[in-house]
Amino acid sequence: SSNGAVINPLTYEPDEGEGVYSKEAVKATVTVNETNFWSEENGSREFNNQWDFSGTKGINSNGENIELADYLATANVAKNWNSITTIRTNSEFAFNVDANYTFTFSYTDLAGNKTVYNPDYFTVDQTDPTGEISLDREGSIWSTIWRALTFDIFRDSAYDVRFNAKDGTSGVKSIEYYKTRLPLGSEEEVEAIKSWKVLGTEGNLAERNGSFGISPDEQFVVYEKITDYAGRVTYIYPTNGAVA
Repeated sequence: SSNGAVINPLTYEPDEGEGVYSKEAVKATVTVNETNFWSEENGSREFNNQWDFSGTKGINSNGENIELADYLATANVAKNWNSITTIRTNSEFAFNVDANYTFTFSYTDLAGNKTVYNPDYFTVDQTDPTGEISLDREGSIWSTIWRALTFDIFRDSAYDVRFNAKDGTSGVKSIEYYKTRLPLGSEEEVEAIKSWKVLGTEGNLAERNGSFGISPDEQFVVYEKITDYAGRVTYIYPTNGAVA
């Protein structure tokens, strides 16, 4: 990854939540042991179809294809390859786009001998999840920016506090909430909370939306914490307190 950490991709297609995740862009190094190495930049030759990256793809959390970098072009730039005798390495295969990746390719030498690199599976997710808090019949009462709140919602009956969360790449691992009678004093206090309650379940059965009820004769403030599978966290702060 861009911070120097090494990730070890999976060699099988993972189920939800079982993947290898990076919160930053990553690069792959491709190594070829080949005597008669050739690239397009050296000039064209008949039957020079060395590289095939057609099996490499990226999808989002909805299974939709994501437009990726041109890895064939990266392979065909001669200066990208470093050589030590017959060992040639290229460390410029960058995965800068948020996606769930399948990385595979084949290489055919000038004599027509072909080798296939079996797929690696990993996820790059550089984007925080999103979500919101709302009250039935009152609408949205949230912000991702810390701000002072006021108790200006009153009702003589119970409330239904609703949450939802989305993550475009790795997916939502959990929605958690914290209910208190009085507002907390800072973002740091919210991040230091140890007693978050998971809404529903955590993991591949995690709630993407849900709610809980507030009984009459109660004053409350609710905070939300959303975590995706890459470990990115978003805190949702209330803009209003309420009294039932």
